[in-house]
This record gives sequence, C-alpha cells and structure tokens, in this order.
Amino acid sequence: MYQKDNEQLKLVWNVNLYQKNGQHWWSENVDAKTGQILYTEDWVVSCNYEDPNHENHNHDRTASPKLEHMRPLHYEERSVTKTLVGGGSYNVYPLGIESPNHGNRTIVTDPATALASPYGWHDTNGSSGAEFTITRGNNVWAQEDTNGNNGTGVSPNGGSALNFDFTLNLNNSPSTFLPAATTNLFYWNNIMHDVFYQYGFNEASEISKKIIMVKGVLAVIL
Repeated sequence: MYQKDNEQLKLVWNVNLYQKNGQHWWSENVDAKTGQILYTEDWVVSCNYEDPNHENHNHDRTASPKLEHMRPLHYEERSVTKTLVGGGSYNVYPLGIESPNHGNRTIVTDPATALASPYGWHDTNGSSGAEFTITRGNNVWAQEDTNGNNGTGVSPNGGSALNFDFTLNLNNSPSTFLPAATTNLFYWNNIMHDVFYQYGFNEASEISKKIIMVKGVLAVIL
C-alpha cells in the first residue's frame, strides 16, 4: 500500500501489534525503505466509567492524521504477459473460487506472471526444462506431512508436461486425494507470491527474493 507523506507517495508496510496485556492493538504504517513509522493507530478503545465527564467525551480511536491511499489494483486488472519458460497446468479451485462450496475445480494453464515468476513456477534458471516436475519450484515447495514431523513428505509429480490433474472426491477420506489437495496448495501459494510481489514484496523494496518467498509471504500467512 502507499501513503502520502510530504506531498510524496511512499510505499509502506502495514504492521499490526497486539500487546499481551490487551491494553493496545497497534496498526502502524512503516516506510518500506527507511523503516520510519509514518502512521500509528490504536484499535483498542479505552473508557473509564468512573470519570465524571464520561457522558461528554467520545470514544474515537487514537490515530495519527488520516491517510490518503492509492486504490489498489485488482490482480486480474493488471496487464501480464506469459512467462519466459515454465508452463504447467493444474486442476484446482482457481482464483475467484473461495472454497468447494462456492464453485468447481477447473484446469488452469500457465498461471504464473512474468513480473513475479519470470521462469514459471517449476523452473529457476530460465534455461530449457523445469528443474522440478513435482509441486516445487522457485517460490513454493508443497508436500504432505501426514506423519506430522515437519520433514520431507510426498509431493505429487506432474511429469515432463507438468500436468497436475488428480482425482478429488470430497466424500472420501482426505488420504485418498492428497495429490489433488497438495496441487491446490501449490497453486494458491504461488498465486499469493505473484500477487503480493506486485504490491511491493519485491527486490526493489530491499527485500531479498528468498525472504519474500519464505518469510514475507508463505511463513507469515500460513
């Protein structure tokens, strides 16, 4: 997001901090380049009923001057070219389908964006051929963890064609459709990476791509 500061638009991160004692829940906008706090707001409203002026005061939240924001662009409104290499097709609940209760799966082909993932979701060096044919690549490594050890589980393999089309029957046990579920996980984590990259989680904001992919997006959200 952006904030107007001294007649300039500055890229900022919005950080929320909830104090353990429950007295304050801070929302702050931090300059992405300098680390300076440009805006602070307390989401906790305090009131003392023993105050004799209780009926005459308001309960507005404590905040610094009101922000002026740029309207964020919707992901689908952006002009995006195809990736240099990569491709891949995935049978998933695509962007726009919130859950199985809101729509059906469909085959999505070559969904990576050239800006955020210039070599696709499975290729890392830009040369011919993907480095991985499983649900692993430059942004995400999706795998099952049925034994709960946070170690290396099984990742479905799409073969040389990167065709991740697996059976899904939600009436059966989850163990019967792990490849389909893992493919959906891989797709959505990559979508989050590519979307957030366009909102400032990028190298230009002095955040390394490794941090973007592992800490800035995946670890925080999941």
